[in-house]
Amino acid sequence: MDFLNSYDCFSFVCTVVSTLLSFTKTFERAHAENVKQLELEKKRAQAEAEQEKPKLTAHKKGESLELGILKEKAKLTAHKKGESLELGISGR
Repeated sequence: MDFLNSYDCFSFVCTVVSTLLSFTKTFERAHAENVKQLELEKKRAQAEAEQEKPKLTAHKKGESLELGILKEKAKLTAHKKGESLELGISGR
C-alpha cells in the first residue's frame, strides 16, 4: 500500500488543511482589525487638524489664539443655522 492512499496521508492532509484554514481566518481577523485601527487613526488625525486650524488661522492673521477660535466657532454656528456670517440673515 502506498502512502497517498493510506490513512496516514489522509490524516496529514487534514492537519495541513486545518492549519491553513486556521491561518486564513486569523489573517482575515487581523486584517479587519488593522483596517478599523487605520480608520480610527485617520479620524483622530482629522479631528486634530480641525482643532489646529483656528490656531493656524489666528497665527497667520496675527490675532490672539482665543479670537481665532471664537471666529471659527461663530462660522460653524452660523453654518449650522443656515445663516451668513457677514449678513447674519437666514440663507434659506
